[in-house]
Amino acid sequence: GAFRGAVHDVERVLGGPEFYRVGGGGDGRYAALHRAYPESGYVEVLGAASGRPLGRRRLGEGVCGTRPRPEVAPVAEALGIKLAIHPDDPPFSVMGLPRVVSTQKDLNRIFNAVPLNANGLCYCTGSLGAEPHNDLEQIIDDHGDRIHFLHLRNVKRDSKDIFREAEHLNGDNPIESIMEKLVILMQKRNVALPLRPDHGFLHTMEEGKEQYPGYSLVGRLKGLAELRGLEMGIQYRLKHTQN
Repeated sequence: GAFRGAVHDVERVLGGPEFYRVGGGGDGRYAALHRAYPESGYVEVLGAASGRPLGRRRLGEGVCGTRPRPEVAPVAEALGIKLAIHPDDPPFSVMGLPRVVSTQKDLNRIFNAVPLNANGLCYCTGSLGAEPHNDLEQIIDDHGDRIHFLHLRNVKRDSKDIFREAEHLNGDNPIESIMEKLVILMQKRNVALPLRPDHGFLHTMEEGKEQYPGYSLVGRLKGLAELRGLEMGIQYRLKHTQN
């Protein structure tokens, strides 16, 4: 039907199903896809497939409205389980699909709707940092008690709605000051938040092997080593400064 036709068109623009396995989005194919399905067509197809109009309001309700978090979060809170919602990636509309977890305003809405600690955030500096109006350090200040998982990576913003992956310590996101705030936050909360470098560049030694875009083993290990070194250096400085 219409939905299957839309999927076929998506695969055609992206270069087929192989795109998801070994390709990538840095060559403009996402932009081509966005042009192929502007603010109407793709959303209308998905809405028709589900039997209801699909829009920002409906997606927002699915996150923090009448369902499901108001029902799930109290149970998670009672069991000591932490929910960590991941921000939209990318933080702007693709194929006309609305974004509902991409700005500081979105986070305020989600956490105010269900004011329980279990209703938390996966703090992804890549997804949040690709939106130039987000203040990543302020998000830590405002919602530090809700941060339950860390995805630390970096991006270079070329222009509005156009960004590229960058080395973990060399991008537009102030990773050094972000890490310092996170170290202080973890000390204050007396927790060790789980951290992943999230993405990494493909290195020559891995060429010719099956890879998922952005998930190079060597690239992520390099990023993790850099982040851990930065973290331990900040911990050392804070310890000796306090003494």
